[in-house]
Amino acid sequence: MHFLFTDFAATFRVDEPFWLPFPHYSGSMLRGVLGWALGEVACERKNEGGCASACRSPGSCTYGMLYEDPPVPPGLENTRIGKNPPKRMILLVPELGRGDFARRDFFTCGLRVLGRLGADDEARIRMAFERIGEMEVGKSGGRVRVEHFRRVGPMNQRTCIPRFDPPPRFATITFVTPAWIERTEERDDGKKVKHLQEKPSILELFNAFSSRLTSVCTLFGEYAAVGDQDRYERIKERLEGRPEEIAVESELRPLRWNRDADARGQTHKLKGVLGEVRLEGDLGPLADYLYLAQYAHVGRQAAFGLGRVQVTFGASGGDPDLRPAGIDA
Repeated sequence: MHFLFTDFAATFRVDEPFWLPFPHYSGSMLRGVLGWALGEVACERKNEGGCASACRSPGSCTYGMLYEDPPVPPGLENTRIGKNPPKRMILLVPELGRGDFARRDFFTCGLRVLGRLGADDEARIRMAFERIGEMEVGKSGGRVRVEHFRRVGPMNQRTCIPRFDPPPRFATITFVTPAWIERTEERDDGKKVKHLQEKPSILELFNAFSSRLTSVCTLFGEYAAVGDQDRYERIKERLEGRPEEIAVESELRPLRWNRDADARGQTHKLKGVLGEVRLEGDLGPLADYLYLAQYAHVGRQAAFGLGRVQVTFGASGGDPDLRPAGIDA
């Protein structure tokens, strides 16, 4: 179970002040201005007026590669992965809780591209970030310029399963950006409704983490039917039969807000949870999923930066920072 990724980071200087109505969710603004800039430098049909609703060259257009659904391998079209494939982009948004940016302020944001990336796409992404200064940002006509843009680490880094020695018995999962994790319930009238997970069980956490990782590894790396799927089934069976073996303590707060898609005149309702979840028990089988989720995010709308997690592991209550060995990044 692994996938490839390439990280970029851009440091911006604020030339004209602006504010964000929802400081915990800046991904919408960043995604919008980056999409405009990519359309300017990478759209293969710009001279033809662009693409009306969806990219018509997703196989070669950098904009389509990041913003449209990726191609799905034959045989998976009618599966969960085929019907709702993860986007190749993940925004790494700046610090939370900050809504006002004054002139001469600096902030840094990042972009993670899943799957194999070519040199031409990297060059277009770099040019797009440099063009962001031509567009207003925020709700008050702000302006920014790129002070520094860089690739973080090599291209096409490969994640691998960490090896912990000794196996962790404690873990703290911090949701750095709102995680849109839901559970589905069936009402008495047979209608299915979805609820935001505010106090997830260990099985619900595992389902959320494994669902995202299965999709990402299948499309942008490798997920083996023999080995990876077998391990998933064993873990799920254990958690369904003996959930009490892992204690879960949650301190999560729900957030709900609207995202305005100005270009299309639409408003979308979004939600997620922020905070921490602490686990105690035999976490050895789960450690792989928890660790890799730090690269893949968890839940819905990861392309906007939602579901970013940080995980710390410990072998005992007094050792909260156990590091995995053998990471090939």
